[in-house]
Amino acid sequence: MNFLEALLIECLEDNSISDIHFEPYDGKYRIRVRKNGALVYLKSLETSLFASVSRRIKVLCNLDCGDNRQIQDGSF
Repeated sequence: MNFLEALLIECLEDNSISDIHFEPYDGKYRIRVRKNGALVYLKSLETSLFASVSRRIKVLCNLDCGDNRQIQDGSF
């Protein structure tokens, strides 16, 4: 199981989580979740791994994988 699959399973098992946020912070990516309406820190991700996680999420959401300059909104 890869990082993204494990993260999604962890979040899906908790019915109070509605969103997952990836935020650049202090040389890593901070992962926070919206739990019962509040953003709560969950874990961090090394910057070197974020590109592959981001690409996979974009594929799942049918977003443009080559566009890193524009904000894109998607869901799956």
